[in-house]
Amino acid sequence: MIPHFLTTILFGFVLTTAARGEAPNPKVDAVRSSDPAGELASRAIIEAWASKKVLAGAEVGVAARCVDDGRWIASQGALTGMNPASGTKVLTTMAALQRFPVDHVLVTEVRGDIGTGGVVSGDVVLIGAGDPQLMPKHLKVIAAQMKDAGVTRIMGDMVVDGRLFDATLLPPAFDQKTTDAAYRPSIGAAGTNYGAVVIGVRPGGKRGQRAKVQVSPANRYVDVQVGAKTVKGSRNHAITVQSQPRVDGGTRVHVGGSIGVRAKALSVRKRVTSPDLLAGSVLAAFLRDIGITTEGRVRAANSDVESADELAGRAVLASHASRPMLDLLRDLNTWSNNSMAETVFKLLGERPGAPASWQAAQAYVSETLLALGLKDAEFRVRNGSGLYDATKISAAGFVTALITMGRDAARAGPLRDSLAVAAKTGTLKHRFKETPLAGKLVGKTGTLDTVASLVGFAPTKSGCEMAFAVFVNGARKKDTRALRRAIDALIVQLAALE
Repeated sequence: MIPHFLTTILFGFVLTTAARGEAPNPKVDAVRSSDPAGELASRAIIEAWASKKVLAGAEVGVAARCVDDGRWIASQGALTGMNPASGTKVLTTMAALQRFPVDHVLVTEVRGDIGTGGVVSGDVVLIGAGDPQLMPKHLKVIAAQMKDAGVTRIMGDMVVDGRLFDATLLPPAFDQKTTDAAYRPSIGAAGTNYGAVVIGVRPGGKRGQRAKVQVSPANRYVDVQVGAKTVKGSRNHAITVQSQPRVDGGTRVHVGGSIGVRAKALSVRKRVTSPDLLAGSVLAAFLRDIGITTEGRVRAANSDVESADELAGRAVLASHASRPMLDLLRDLNTWSNNSMAETVFKLLGERPGAPASWQAAQAYVSETLLALGLKDAEFRVRNGSGLYDATKISAAGFVTALITMGRDAARAGPLRDSLAVAAKTGTLKHRFKETPLAGKLVGKTGTLDTVASLVGFAPTKSGCEMAFAVFVNGARKKDTRALRRAIDALIVQLAALE
C-alpha cells in the first residue's frame, strides 16, 4: 500500500499531468483501498471488467469512494479528463443547489395597461423568468387569467421579453451538429414546450390528396409546407419532416414523402428557432380561442426602444409561478431533459445589471466545482446538458464533487432526491432490475454516440455509501446497450465488496 500522505501528493500530481495530456502513471492510477485484501479484490474486478470485448479500443474512467471517510474502493483511468455526456447535468444541478433555495420559484408575467371596455391600446408583454418547464398548458391558464382581468382586445403587439438571457440562443457545443431534432433545442428565457413542436402527419381522405398535418401546440410561429401525398396501402412510405429557420426568425417545417391511405398517423418532435417567439405565438392563439381579439404581431422586445423597466412598469395581467427548484431539478435529471438543463445552466449566468450569458454560466459552475474541492486541471465546463463534445471532467474529480455534496447537510438530500432511482424511475427504470441495488442506487445516466456513463450513489455490503463515476469514451455506437449492462455489472460487483 502507498502511504496516505504520499498517495495524496502523487494523486494530485497525476491529475495535473493528465489534464495536460500526459499519460498517468499506472502505479499511481490504481485501486486505493484501506486494506490490501480489499485492494486486490477490487483490482481484480476492474481488470476483468476493462478486458471485456465491448470495451476494446475504448477509453475508460472509473472512480469509487466511500462518502463518509473518503476511502477509495476502486479506480481505473480516474485521472484523465473525459466526456461524462449527460452526467454533466449533475454538475449543473450541484451549481443550482448552491445558487437557489430548493423552494425557489420562477415567475413568468404578462403585463399591459387595460383601457375602456377591456381594450389594451398598446402592447402586452410576456416577460420570461427562465422557467425551464413553462408549458402550453400554463400559457392557456395565463390567457384565462387575462380574460378574468377584463381584457377583451389587444390593439398592439404581443411582445416577448426574454432579455433575462442574452441573445445567443444556441448553447455551447451545440453547433457541432445541425440536426433539427428536439433534443438539440435553442434556449430562451420565456421559451415553452422545451423549445419544440410536435408535427402530426396522417393520410388524406383518399389517394392523391395531400397528407394532413397538425402542429402542436397550435401557433402561427411555425409555418408548414406539405408536399407529402396520400397513396394506396396502409404503410408509412418514407414520410420526411424537416424544420429549418426562416430569415425572419421564424421556423418552417416541410413534410414530404408519401403515406398510405390506411396508414396510422405518426408524430415527430422538431426544434424551433426561437422558443420565446413560440411562447408568444402560443399565448396569442389561446387568447383568440377564448374570444380576445389580437390585432398586432408577435415579436421580441426591442432593446433600442423598449427598456425592461418601462415594460415592467405596466400592470400585471396574469402570471405563472414555476414548480419549486428541486422539482425542476428532479425532472431535469430523472428524464435527462436537455432543454431544462441548458435553461437552468444559463440561469446560473445571471449577473446584476447584465443578461445571463453562457460564458457567465460556465464561470459560475466552474466556481462551484472549485468550491467543492476540485482543481482547475480536473475539469472544463462548456454547457449544462453534456450534449456533444463539451464538458470534460475526470472520474476522480466527479467523485470528489459527489462526496463533498454528499456530506453537505443542506444539499445532500436534494441532490440525491434529484437523481433517478435504479429499477424504478426515469432513465434508470429498466436498469439494475433483479440486483441488490434495485430501488437503492440513485444516479444519472449519460449516452452519446461513442460515450456511455453513469454517476451517482449506491449502498455497499461493507456498510458505506459509495460515490461513483464510470465513463466510457470512444466506444462503438452499436454497443450502447452492452456498455450499459457492463457498467451496471461493474457497479453491482463493487458494491458487493466486503
